[in-house]
Amino acid sequence: MNFVLTLYGKLPNDTMLYRKLLPITLMETYWIFQSLSISLIIAFKVFDLSLEKKSDDDYIFIGGFGRSGTTLMRAILDSHPNIRCGPETKLIPRILDWQKRIFSTDQIMRQIMDAGIENSTIEESIRDFIKVIISKNGSKAKRLCDKDPNIAQYILFLKKIFPKSKFILMIRDPRAIVYSYSRIFKKTNDFKYMNYTVKRWNNFMTKALNECNEVGSKSCLKVNYERLVMNPEREIKIVVDFIGEKWSNSLMNHEKYVGSKVKISQTEWSSDQIKRKIHTNAIDFWRGKLPNDIENNFETMAPIFKLLGY
Repeated sequence: MNFVLTLYGKLPNDTMLYRKLLPITLMETYWIFQSLSISLIIAFKVFDLSLEKKSDDDYIFIGGFGRSGTTLMRAILDSHPNIRCGPETKLIPRILDWQKRIFSTDQIMRQIMDAGIENSTIEESIRDFIKVIISKNGSKAKRLCDKDPNIAQYILFLKKIFPKSKFILMIRDPRAIVYSYSRIFKKTNDFKYMNYTVKRWNNFMTKALNECNEVGSKSCLKVNYERLVMNPEREIKIVVDFIGEKWSNSLMNHEKYVGSKVKISQTEWSSDQIKRKIHTNAIDFWRGKLPNDIENNFETMAPIFKLLGY
C-alpha cells in the first residue's frame, strides 16, 4: 500500500474516477494504471498515431503559481487578432505529470522497453496528444496558446517536444497569492494553511524559475504581475515582442472581447476578474490582513521571496 501511495500519491477525492475505483484495492488500481499507461504508448506505436517526427508548432505556454495573473495574461493575448488561447484545459498538466511518473517508475519503463518502445516514442505520443488538445480547445488561429498554471513545472520537457514554443512565466508577490488563496478557501485565520501555501509557492517557483532560466531568455519570459498592471502598455509590448507578434490596440482592451473572442470558464476563479479593465486594486489588498508570523517570516519560510525582489 505504501509503495503505491509513494509512487502515485493519494487519489483525488473529488473525481468520478476515484469514486468508481473505491471498491478496488490500491494494488489493483496500480496495475490498472500501469496497463493503461503501456496500452496508450503501444497504441501510438502500433497504429502509427504520431503526427510527425518533428514539431514546428510555435505554441505560447503561459504558466505560474495559481493567483499570479495567468488568467489575465491569457485574456490579454486572447484579444490579439492572431492568437487563440482559451480557458485552461486542465488536462495538459495531468498528461505531463503522467509522463513524469512513467519516466520515473523503473518497473513500468522496463516493461515498455521490453515491448520495443523507445523514450522518443513516448515523447512523440505525448506531444501529439497535447497538439490535439490545444487545437481542439477553441477556434482556429494563426497562433495557438495554452494557459495552464502548472505547465510552469514542465518547461524543459515542453521545450524538448515543441522546440519553437515560447513560455511566459507569471510572477506575483507571494503575500498577495497566499492571502488570495486563504480568502477563496475561507482560511484567513488559519496559520497552518497559510504556512503550507507559502512553502508550496516557494517549491513551485524554485523549479519553474530554474527551468525558465535553463531554456534561456529567448524562450522563456518572466512577467511581473505588479509591473504588468501598473504599466500595462509597456509590459504588454515586451510580451508581444518576445512572442514575435505585431502590436494590436485590442491588447489594451481585453475586457471588450470577453464572451466573444476571449472565452471564459466558470470553473476558473479569475473569470470574473478578466471582465474588468486592467486595474491595480489587487496589488496591496493583502496588507494588514496576514498573520504577523506569516508576514514577518516570509524570507525564512520562502528563501526565493527575496531573490524575486519582494
